[in-house]
This record gives sequence, C-alpha cells and structure tokens, in this order.
Amino acid sequence: MKKKAKTIFAAFLVIMFIILIISVATQYKNYKIVKHEEDKYALYLKIKNYRTSYRGITVYPRNDQSKIFYAEQNGKNYRDGYAYRLVEPQLKERIEGIKNNDFKNLKFSVMISHDEDGLLSVTNYNYKGIPDLEDFLNKESKSSIEIKAFINYGEKLDEEKLSEEIKDFAYIIMDNRFSNKNINISFICYLVSEKNYKKIKPERYKFDMVKKKEAEKSVYIKFQNWEDYKNGIKVQFTDY
Repeated sequence: MKKKAKTIFAAFLVIMFIILIISVATQYKNYKIVKHEEDKYALYLKIKNYRTSYRGITVYPRNDQSKIFYAEQNGKNYRDGYAYRLVEPQLKERIEGIKNNDFKNLKFSVMISHDEDGLLSVTNYNYKGIPDLEDFLNKESKSSIEIKAFINYGEKLDEEKLSEEIKDFAYIIMDNRFSNKNINISFICYLVSEKNYKKIKPERYKFDMVKKKEAEKSVYIKFQNWEDYKNGIKVQFTDY
C-alpha cells in the first residue's frame, strides 16, 4: 500500500514538474513576443489575452485598448496585425468626410481584418510606418471591413424611416468605396434610445459585443463583393 502511495505521489510530482516547465516556457515565449513588438513599434505593450492561439497572444499599447492586435512567433519568424489598427483611423476619417453632417444621429466604429480572422489577423508584410489606406487595402487583398453603427431612433422607433437612413448610410460608403472592389464590407447597425446614444462610445465596441440592455434592435448587412452591392441593400430588423 505504501509502495503504491509512493508511486502515485512520484507520478504527481512528475506531472507538476512538466506543467511547471510548460508554464515557464510559455511565459518566456510571451515575453519574447512582447519584447519583439515593443522594439519594432517603439511601444509599451500590455497583454490582453495569453495564448489566444498556440502561437501567439493579443496585446495593446498601454492606455489604448482600441488598438488591440495579435502577435505570434513561429520559430524565428514573428508576425502581427498592428498595421490593421494603424489604417483604421484613416478609414474612419474618410467615412466621416463622406457622411458629413447628413447623419447627425449616427456614430460608428470601424475594424479592418484579414478575411474572417478578426482579432487574429496578421500581415505577411513588414510595414515600417503607417501605411496609406488605399495601398494597404490593395496589398492586403483579402481584407474585410466591419462598420459598427449606433443610431439614435429618437422619441419613437420608426422602422421605415430608420431603414431608409441605414440604406442611405450604406449607399454613400459603397458608392465611395475603395479601388480594391473585392473587399468584404459589413454593416452592423444598432438602434438605441437617446439616453443610451449619449453614453455610447463606439470604439469601446469595436471588438466587443453590445449588451442587450443598450440596444432595441439590430441590422446586419454584408457585401461579399461588388455584385452584392449592385443587387441592392435589404434591411431586416431583428430584436436585440
């Protein structure tokens, strides 16, 4: 009996030792990834999620969680998606210029990613500075753009009126879209009360879900390619 207990205890120690070794190795790999990214971009970074995948982690510049990005190490090679965060302000500025003052009760955030990878997007190009938006989207030919809009529906939720406003907003962006017409563009529109509209900061929800208590209804529109857009915009409200 004592011999069996000793065997079990020895096995337990071996397992704990292996777990410790793996933990130390993982932490060291995390450290190397963060150090590489800090040196590359001259940033102080914090880790958002450890081991988002077996190769990498998500990090963000201190005091700016709107620029969360994924970084990974594969052998001696490092890749990251920080360039996507760097071009997003250019895209938002362009859309702000397009919409002008025509949509006073609408505010939005934008996220650019590789295809459907979302926060796990990485680029194979080594950008030295802030890329030009058009050059970037042409080079990153499988980019996807997600526009998350919040619309103040006012005193009464008028679906017909709001449907036209959503269509108009989508049309002006699609009509002024980019030289790369193969980019996937999706719109997620949330109808919110005036009280919630005043409190909402769109950048907070760029990567996160909107809480149920913050929105009444939502609309999802996606254009896979230029042909989708030419077929017209269909707005269908769903309770949120």
